[in-house]
Amino acid sequence: MAHRTFRQFGRYIVELLSVQGWSLEAMSDRIDIEGDEHFAEATALGKGIIFTGAHMGSIEVASALVLLKGFQISSVAEQLNPKMMMDWLTACRAQMGVELLPAAGAGMTLVRRLRRGGMVALVVDMGVTGGDGVTVEFLGYETVFPAGPARLARISGAPIIFGWAARKPRGRYLAHVSPPILSDRGLSPEEDARQVTRRIVAEFEQAVRRYPEQWYVFREMWLDGKQESVSAAR
Repeated sequence: MAHRTFRQFGRYIVELLSVQGWSLEAMSDRIDIEGDEHFAEATALGKGIIFTGAHMGSIEVASALVLLKGFQISSVAEQLNPKMMMDWLTACRAQMGVELLPAAGAGMTLVRRLRRGGMVALVVDMGVTGGDGVTVEFLGYETVFPAGPARLARISGAPIIFGWAARKPRGRYLAHVSPPILSDRGLSPEEDARQVTRRIVAEFEQAVRRYPEQWYVFREMWLDGKQESVSAAR
């Protein structure tokens, strides 16, 4: 499994370079989509869309799928070192039509993008970082996931969808789009964040169970030996 995962990660690095040269029409011919109708459902709400994903499958193909739908994408990223690597990644994303913003202080910018009907893309498998998180069960064990997507949905009213694109044989891809996940303002902010995050993680878990070798996060995802931290996060 570990060997297959590193092979898939190598393919991701290659795609980061090669997908830039694919036309959107050629991309469309190579993708089969599950849940394509959910884009229209989310768009019809008129609040923009929060697209959540993870470090799995083909991130570049997933981005291209969204661009095929005509969305303008804004996303955030932690600063990478050396700076040359960060500049290269930002340029690659820009070629795909994705605006990459620094993670620090991007909150209101993302809200403005949503209010203009745009799409904000966020990854959820950031690992145990000690930031603003929500405790939920993931693959049978409790751990912490970022609360950012849920809080952004509550502030903006935008729906959340979870999506991914997995590699299939002979150069084809399978893309999956979840039904829209909505914030419930009738709940307290903390309970709302917990319920929304739980639904996002349930979608993520299904993806990992289907394609475990295509999930490459390479960071601590469970609170092993840190049960006190789990209790404190509740």
